[in-house]
Amino acid sequence: MTLKDLTTHFEWPELEKRLLKLYSDQKDSMEGFKEAYTKLKSLQPIKYGMTILVTPTKEDWDEMEYAHVNARYTIPKNEEQKGMTYSLMVTPWPKWLGMEVSEEAFANYGKLDTLAHILWEMTFVGYKEESVTEFEKELVLQKLECEEMPKEERNTLEVNVEEWLKNNNDDEPEAE
Repeated sequence: MTLKDLTTHFEWPELEKRLLKLYSDQKDSMEGFKEAYTKLKSLQPIKYGMTILVTPTKEDWDEMEYAHVNARYTIPKNEEQKGMTYSLMVTPWPKWLGMEVSEEAFANYGKLDTLAHILWEMTFVGYKEESVTEFEKELVLQKLECEEMPKEERNTLEVNVEEWLKNNNDDEPEAE
């Protein structure tokens, strides 16, 4: 079943209830989710050779389980692609709609929860399709900026980012 097929099984009120249950901290975002879901239902899918995965994942540091959404090639072109999974963060929505959703996702979460987790992931950078394009442009520009830097400056930047992340990740427990 493709994601587009899955969207035909549920109307917004039913999906909204599940989103509120699964992501209770997102109550103020429901209008954004609704706008995104309405847009998704109107788009034509583009067949894309990846399968959407939604898998239960537990982080070592907090023992909290969450649904991890990513994808793998449906027909890998080489050995490297066989075991790899890929982020879909900058994937255009019509391509998401053209992807198959893994049977394991439905076995783990059921159809409605699978759809809710996928919608949450799709809208991570914004509730409009254009947000994905803008985010991708931003990433490309940042990459180009880094490539233009002298190697020493780039290395310093990478160390500074790692140091900043260590010092500013409130969710991570302090090292003992």
